[in-house]
Amino acid sequence: MLTVDFKLRGHFLTMFSTLSQFGTALDAGMEELLIESYFPADEQCKAFFQRFAA
Repeated sequence: MLTVDFKLRGHFLTMFSTLSQFGTALDAGMEELLIESYFPADEQCKAFFQRFAA
């Protein structure tokens, strides 16, 4: 898990990142798939994205 800080239009957003990889895939293409996901790390960041989605 990595912590990432962004500055976006005057907003400071703290997020954390996770990496997921398939270890035993039956398809050769899936074997190389790496997914990076970002999640809000605090309430301020969570509220920003909730307002953005509304």
